[in-house]
Amino acid sequence: MRACRIGVPLWVVAAIVATGCSSSPGVRRSVAHNTSTTSNAPGAAGLRLLAERRGLLLGTAVNDDALQREVDYRDTLATQFSMVEPENVMKWDAIHPAPDRFDFTAGDRLVAFAREHDMAVRGHTLVWKNANPEWLERGRFTRAQAITLLRDHIYEVVGHYRGEIAQWDVVNEALDDAGHYADNPWLRAIGPDYVPMAFRFAHDADPHAELYYNDYDIGYPGRKAAAILALVTALKHGGTPIDGIGMQFHLIPPAVDLRRIAEQMRTFADLGLSYAITEFDVPLKLPATGSEQQMQADLAGGVLRTCLAAPNCRTFNLWGFTDRHSWVPQHLAGYGAATPMDMHLRPKPAWQALRSELTA
Repeated sequence: MRACRIGVPLWVVAAIVATGCSSSPGVRRSVAHNTSTTSNAPGAAGLRLLAERRGLLLGTAVNDDALQREVDYRDTLATQFSMVEPENVMKWDAIHPAPDRFDFTAGDRLVAFAREHDMAVRGHTLVWKNANPEWLERGRFTRAQAITLLRDHIYEVVGHYRGEIAQWDVVNEALDDAGHYADNPWLRAIGPDYVPMAFRFAHDADPHAELYYNDYDIGYPGRKAAAILALVTALKHGGTPIDGIGMQFHLIPPAVDLRRIAEQMRTFADLGLSYAITEFDVPLKLPATGSEQQMQADLAGGVLRTCLAAPNCRTFNLWGFTDRHSWVPQHLAGYGAATPMDMHLRPKPAWQALRSELTA
């Protein structure tokens, strides 16, 4: 299989595989010096403490069902990570299911867990073309109505969590693979101006939260990467309150070009933007062999090492930490084993690679 592009989202990965390829704000909570570990080495420090020593927020997307029901999942989450991110429960369809109703139940549960365990929270996501309720997708809104709806949603959600969420994915995947604006209710009703509007609304609702544009296919040269760079450059130079770029890394082995990823990090640093790795996993063809697991480990270690070497990369988020709860098997036929822990929360070579880079 050829080396695939980085950051491929779940609705694109399957098509690619079919062709053979594919410093936080004041709200950040201090990370507890927890010496619990999932390592096989007796007395070794957990990843959370090792990451803290390197000035890195090490996080993961969180499955809400597991958070409620699985003690071992909760324990590992609390001891090994310093940041949590909702997998789905803060998306529009979950948090704003009806025009006149918000449901913060699941989001509040995650934030309460983070507060209890002295963890930072990354909010995901305020504006996206997917995971929208039917009333929003099918609604016919004037430009003024759409602006009011967007503003009120962001004010309500960000305001509800004001002071609790360190980083927000404000706009997610605004551009398609060709670098054009992707169709969504906001583009249809408002036009491209919805992007800077969303950032201004989020900043108004919580001036202390870091605000990110999140997308995929940034790490390699091409139309998409060039369009994203042009977009965030225009936002930054236009005075939009944007603090960073979020990069999705759903990697399929065998390789990525770490040098080019480092170059991209420097490019955004030159703009004064943080670079957050927001969705990291490495899907493997099942059944995964030992050599494939080693390739997964090499990718995990290499990307983390590249991040640690970049002054503007201080966030590294897994998209799930155990194969027990991973989006990959349900959305990518024949693939799985994408996370650094197996179904029983036993560390895999990728976990040890992360540990090695944090202790290097």
